[in-house]
Amino acid sequence: MRLVALVTVLAACDRTVTEHIDGNDGALRLVLVNPTSCSDCDPWQGVDTVRIEVLRHDELVDAAEYDYPGEALSLPNLDGFGVVRIVVSGLSSGEVVSAGRTAEVTLAPGLTRELPLVFLPVNQGLPVTSSMIAPRSRHQSFTLRDGRVLLAGGLSPGNGTAYGGLEAYNPSTGAFAGLGYEMAGNAGDMARLSYADGEEMFLGGTHIAGGTETPVTTVTGFIEEADSAYPIASLPVARSAPCASRFAEHQAIVFGGHQGDPYGDLLVLGEGARWEWTSFPMRDLDETRVTGCVALADERTFVQGLDADSTGVWPFTSETAPYLEPAECFEKVSASSAGEAAVYGLGMALVALADGAAWVGGGLDAATGRPAPTAREFNPNALRFEAARAQPTRPRVEGPVVEWIFGDWRAWGCGFVDGGRAEPESTVELFDIETGELGPVVGLDRERPGCQLAALHDGSLLVTGGFDAGDDAAVSAAIIVPWID
Repeated sequence: MRLVALVTVLAACDRTVTEHIDGNDGALRLVLVNPTSCSDCDPWQGVDTVRIEVLRHDELVDAAEYDYPGEALSLPNLDGFGVVRIVVSGLSSGEVVSAGRTAEVTLAPGLTRELPLVFLPVNQGLPVTSSMIAPRSRHQSFTLRDGRVLLAGGLSPGNGTAYGGLEAYNPSTGAFAGLGYEMAGNAGDMARLSYADGEEMFLGGTHIAGGTETPVTTVTGFIEEADSAYPIASLPVARSAPCASRFAEHQAIVFGGHQGDPYGDLLVLGEGARWEWTSFPMRDLDETRVTGCVALADERTFVQGLDADSTGVWPFTSETAPYLEPAECFEKVSASSAGEAAVYGLGMALVALADGAAWVGGGLDAATGRPAPTAREFNPNALRFEAARAQPTRPRVEGPVVEWIFGDWRAWGCGFVDGGRAEPESTVELFDIETGELGPVVGLDRERPGCQLAALHDGSLLVTGGFDAGDDAAVSAAIIVPWID
């Protein structure tokens, strides 16, 4: 039997508990991390039983329970399990009150691993002790391959200025650190493109000049392996909060985010590995009325707009590109056949589904001026909206959606109850976007309008930035360990 050396570090709660269980070969060491500091942040409070589980492909393969704090903790047999995930949960009278998971790890003979595991009270938005480097709102946030969370750009409290710096949150230490380099320009409300080779791209956004928000043309590339950010050829048209869709490995389209003539911008990786832009007039689409877009499973792009004429499908893909003119290929919905679920508006959350459709949640209904009460699914072949299988309980405007670690589960957080950004929605909820199963709705530690959400590899959720009703500086973050019974 292979045992685990379990080290529990809870110094942030002004309590340090260290438990060592030395395995016969020392193959795996879990380091339980508590990055929080508050009266309700002690994960051991009330725990009388500890359950340790081994999952393979998210299926339970072994488990053990121990009386706490009386029994020594050890891991079930790991021999031959290959890629596994370890789950540690604390129970009080049979109810899970605290938990943590590791990222998936490969165990092999002779390989020694040490894994951090964020161990916290479940389904609570708890404040992170470490402060962010900058008080960001309307920034970009996503998880890197090495497990850190990158924060880029954003606007300052009171929208006084825009940021160009980058910082990262390290889940193994619970701390933020600056990266020492800048983006090509200062901006919030940027679009982001991700490529399979690890390159990330931040496009356009909002700059603040003299108290006035203005769109920008800057484009920044970021490669994690090179630990660097660098300028890329600027957008032909300045765009604030544009929609950007990657329809092939090294091609993308950018719509919306500006006023003026309806032009789209086509991005292609050309000779010498240089990114190149081509602008073209949109003859069948007023792209200035586009409010969002998402790349579908088949590389086509679903385009959401303020009306039927600006909503539909852009079928330009790597296969169809040789036969289509990008200026003429937009397939818009018909107002008479779009379906009863059709809603056009601002701030929708768009997610590409595995079956080729697009999930459309929340947002501000342009026809009523109110948040859209239900989620829809857009069928790109029929150009029609239908009621979605997944109906979250808290519709919101401008709330980010991220993939969670299990199956088709998503986390939807922050945003606003109204379109005027006056009433923040201070919750994060989880749901299965394919089946419609609902998970917990978790209240945050404070109001965080304009905050961002990132799912860490261990399943915890990091909520960064956002300003409260008084526009106080929000250099704080919150962390959640979701638990679904």
